[in-house]
Amino acid sequence: MTDDPLRDDAFAHLPTVVAGALRRLAEEDPDAASYAVEAWSDLAADDGPDAVGQRHLQEFLWYRLPRAFLADDEEHVAIAEALGRLLEELDLARLAEICRSEETRDILAAWHREPREGFAAFEAAADRSGVEPPDTDDLAWGSMMTLEEAQARDHVGRRLEEAIREERLRPGRSGWRRKQRTLTEAALDESLPRPPTGETWRQALTTARVQAWIDRAGAASARRRRLIDPLEPRLLHPVEVPDGAAEATEPLRWLLTRARAEGLPLTERGNLGRALVQEAQQRFGFEDWWFKDRLPASELDVLPLVRWHELLRAQRWVRRRGRTLHATRAGEALADDVEAAWRALAAALAADDGFVGFVEESVFLILASGSPRETTAFMEEVVALAAEAGWRDRDSGAPPDVDAVSRTAWPLLGRLEDFGLLEPHRAGPEQRLLALTPPGQATAVEALRARAVAAADDPR
Repeated sequence: MTDDPLRDDAFAHLPTVVAGALRRLAEEDPDAASYAVEAWSDLAADDGPDAVGQRHLQEFLWYRLPRAFLADDEEHVAIAEALGRLLEELDLARLAEICRSEETRDILAAWHREPREGFAAFEAAADRSGVEPPDTDDLAWGSMMTLEEAQARDHVGRRLEEAIREERLRPGRSGWRRKQRTLTEAALDESLPRPPTGETWRQALTTARVQAWIDRAGAASARRRRLIDPLEPRLLHPVEVPDGAAEATEPLRWLLTRARAEGLPLTERGNLGRALVQEAQQRFGFEDWWFKDRLPASELDVLPLVRWHELLRAQRWVRRRGRTLHATRAGEALADDVEAAWRALAAALAADDGFVGFVEESVFLILASGSPRETTAFMEEVVALAAEAGWRDRDSGAPPDVDAVSRTAWPLLGRLEDFGLLEPHRAGPEQRLLALTPPGQATAVEALRARAVAAADDPR
């Protein structure tokens, strides 16, 4: 603390109502006023009471105070209580109670026992409070935020706080999590209070994420920048559902419809049952050479069906119960909705992280250019992109080679072919020409946009 925090000009920079409250507190308890002015400077800077919301107060008390204010547990509690007295003077009694609560004392004590314990206590308490915006079905919050995302999150937090204050949301009550998500979605779909008129918080957040992804990708590699530049106008706006989306998603929707109705039967080893496999063969007409002159006896005879099954499980569109796969709520939502199924498929095709995710992203960037690529040249182009972006083997320190890239790229190319998104062209007996079908072109852009709008997390 400063030697003389209560000199005449100590509150001159603050709004009149805050300065007045601090002066009244200083007359009663100079030490408390000294603590309170320090806390207010961190919590609200030069702003007035309207700038203080429950979410930001909790973050200050339960995270920044024990991390940024060098003091023992007793003094941290004293700072929290002094801030509570100031908030009481400002007619913010509900927020003042948080400062004085046992919960705040317990969290501060946890930080002093062990920082990891303190951080876990902070996160759990913030989640219980109900004002921390939750992830929704189509939006997850990232730890690395654009300004627009941070502003959107603040807006949602305010709406949740209003709902709690008005008792429309009661944390801890049955069904409150579902209500919280509904309120979050409604807040994101509100129009921004500034031009351009009509743009929602969700749209502003999404556009900012895409632009940040484009900027990061371009900064990492000039080659990637050249591939992204022609796609940028399409990436910044929702991609239209292409003709052919129904055909591309039919296998997924057929399996999910069956999973929703009676479930997908499994063998003892967890593969799809023989009757279902044979019905799929008759419906989708897989290449005969897989099983010559007989019907497939197992899912393992039909590589596309293996990959469809893997995708359903990986995306948690189905859940196993005994010897049957049943559709989850997310899977049920896709069964009858072509657009939702197509967008979900595009996102799932490029959902991996790390080097695998980078290669998948590169495959889409190259194929989205529209020019057919001979296989070897295609893989060499991905190798060049990976090397320029700084990918290196963990043991040798060498950049990835064609074998490493091929092992990652071919599974994605196989999935694209399974859904009719990759042209079956051949350049000769041993070589293919890689090119997307018309619906595949749109799917590639949608997959890239899905990566761009995904939550960005700090790699550390």
